[in-house]
Amino acid sequence: MYSYDKLEFIKIKELMKEYADTIIGEQKIESLSPLKSLGEINKRADIIASFQSLLKEGFSVNLEGLSDLKPFFEDFKSLVMSREEFAFIVDNVRIGNVLLEKIGQFEGFKDLKKIFKGLRAFPNITSRFDQIFDSEGDVKDSASPELSRIRKKRRTTRSNINKTLNTKLNDPKFEKFVQEKLITTRGGRYVVPIKEGKVHFVGGVVQERSTSGSSIYVEPPEVVEMNNNISMLKQAEKEEIYKIFRAFTEMILPLESELTRNTGLIGRFDFYLSCAAFSNFLGANKVTVVNEGILSLKEARHPLLIQTLGSVEKVIPYNLEMGEDYNLLILSGPNTGGKTVTLKSTGLLTIMAMTGLPVPADKESKIGRFTHIFADIGDEQSLETSLSTFSSHITNIKKMVENADDRTLILIDEIGSSTDPEQGSALAQAILEDLEKVGAKGIITTHFTALKVFAEKNKNCRNASMQFDSQAHKPTYKFVFGLPGDSFAIDVADGLGLGKGIVERARVLAGTQNVELTNLIKRLEEEKKKLGVLSYKHDLQIALLKGKEKEYQKKIDALESEAKEIKKQQLKDAQQYLIDLQRELNHDLSAIKRSDRKDRKVLNQKTLKKLNDKHGEINRAQKKLTPVAGTTISEPVEGMKVWVLSFETEAVIIDVDKKKITVDMNGITFKTNLPNLVHLDQKGEKPKKEITPLVSQSVTPSSNFELKLLGLTFDESRVLINDFIDNAYLGGLKKLRIVHGKGTGALRQKVRLHLKRIKEVKTFYTPPENAGGSGVTIVELKE
Repeated sequence: MYSYDKLEFIKIKELMKEYADTIIGEQKIESLSPLKSLGEINKRADIIASFQSLLKEGFSVNLEGLSDLKPFFEDFKSLVMSREEFAFIVDNVRIGNVLLEKIGQFEGFKDLKKIFKGLRAFPNITSRFDQIFDSEGDVKDSASPELSRIRKKRRTTRSNINKTLNTKLNDPKFEKFVQEKLITTRGGRYVVPIKEGKVHFVGGVVQERSTSGSSIYVEPPEVVEMNNNISMLKQAEKEEIYKIFRAFTEMILPLESELTRNTGLIGRFDFYLSCAAFSNFLGANKVTVVNEGILSLKEARHPLLIQTLGSVEKVIPYNLEMGEDYNLLILSGPNTGGKTVTLKSTGLLTIMAMTGLPVPADKESKIGRFTHIFADIGDEQSLETSLSTFSSHITNIKKMVENADDRTLILIDEIGSSTDPEQGSALAQAILEDLEKVGAKGIITTHFTALKVFAEKNKNCRNASMQFDSQAHKPTYKFVFGLPGDSFAIDVADGLGLGKGIVERARVLAGTQNVELTNLIKRLEEEKKKLGVLSYKHDLQIALLKGKEKEYQKKIDALESEAKEIKKQQLKDAQQYLIDLQRELNHDLSAIKRSDRKDRKVLNQKTLKKLNDKHGEINRAQKKLTPVAGTTISEPVEGMKVWVLSFETEAVIIDVDKKKITVDMNGITFKTNLPNLVHLDQKGEKPKKEITPLVSQSVTPSSNFELKLLGLTFDESRVLINDFIDNAYLGGLKKLRIVHGKGTGALRQKVRLHLKRIKEVKTFYTPPENAGGSGVTIVELKE
């Protein structure tokens, strides 16, 4: 027994349906309910988790237009299907073909192929349909050789009729009897209009008179037999089309079970895809479901609150443990502070997990498989059944008490309310004592002080609260375990400006016990905050000390391993490398001479670029002989040459922002903080004379390692991609990023298809999710 309505699981299913493409997918979502065994729960959860990964990697497919074939075949009693019925079936087959192609192309689908291995393509059905019908739905001449012969003969006969009648109309002896030189049809037979009273001069068969009576449509004797042939050919055409349809129907009917199964598999695919898409929106994860009455929620959020706010980050998470150290949680705090949301969220996430759905919580969370989930939330007052608000609550609680056991989850909002507070509080405690005896698990919200005291004294109960900011006089919506909460009604009234006399009188009437409890709660919260700050500072200092220790150890290791003589040897090796490079230059110059005019410029630029790159390597090796001790930069300006400390390399400032400085490091742009940059004009010792560049001409084109296409169409992007690849290739870059965004995936697919056609591209792939995921394509260029 599960309280779907109270916990709004029905709303979850309605939201999930919006992600479905097919009616079958929607039907499967509608039928979702807690599964009977852990095996079923884990199987569904694993499949949905795999689909979540697929979607994150960029998988997409359109399944719209799929129809449920099962009722169609059950209702079909005819011998021959119509064109619409053929299309109904073929549309399903084509959707299956698209899905099969997608599955075959996507490497990440390997684990799921076993589940959908029964999906078939039915190429004979689609090819035969395309042989029979054209794009307008008309039957083609090529549908059968006999139909082609009949239609060809009919066209020939029609042509002969037109020739005969045209000759007749242009005959001087005949045209004086003609009302109008026009060939038309009446009753499916070709006729000409003859003047009234002139029919006996013409002869033939009268087929019809005009409305005005001035024209009589006559079938001349010369075309009577040909008209008869046309009629027979029309009938023959109908009979042949019937045969074609009958044969096609007989091809399809034996495949009824396979076609129905195929449609079911596509609908099942749509179901899993919809569950995964909605789960990804919620930031949901597969959690561990166990055969125990326990809850261990970490970083849990209410899914409907995520939907309402439109973002996971906007919803404040909470942690909750239950079922091991204690069974009942008494949740208190101010009105509109989040108690009911936390109550509903816990029940809803439990139902979702038992249904095999991912939940918006940390993947380390655990949720028990409860046999009953009871919820008493809201007002069920009924005039029809003469139930008051209090009576409706007691009716619900009566069911809970009668059915509760150690695998039951109880969720009660404002227990004992809507009646005399003293009696309501006593009745609430008696109910909790009964539930505690049978080992039921539950969350109960309350404002009753007596229940908070009961929770402190009972080993199987715990207090928790929703925080209240007494300074700002408003709730914080943060869940705090271990501390009871106060309603803060008097504080809220004071903050809202209610008269001081009234507020002070209320404090007196509230009694010293209640005031002392409120003050105690405030002091405990303040002490907890102070301890939290001290703990945070301590952890931070420890982390910083460990970081510094590692940093200094690395520097010591580097100093010990990097001797000056070794670096001098590296410089000699670099100079030798330059000699070897000269040999390569001679080879490149020979290639330039042999190349045509079109390729000569590109080869020349590549050769010059290679020389300058190697010169730069030697220069940097010389500079590393002594550490850079440049002066700090107080006023950065564009065009200033600087030394980037974190990369130990030269760069040029190309943009100055308040927060970040953008520099160009040999064609790669990089944003950094100002303290990471120093002037190049001052070193720790007198700098050695740099090697004179072998090539003074700058050949590095304007190249970057990243291209952003966000908000552009593919046609707008194509030119940018071509220039981007050309510049990067000439600039010597080997690995590039193209940012196209996730969206529907259409731009990504077109960009990647275009990349396949560019000969400079070696390969491309999707980076990990933390590097952009399916919204980015990494491109590697050939040497």
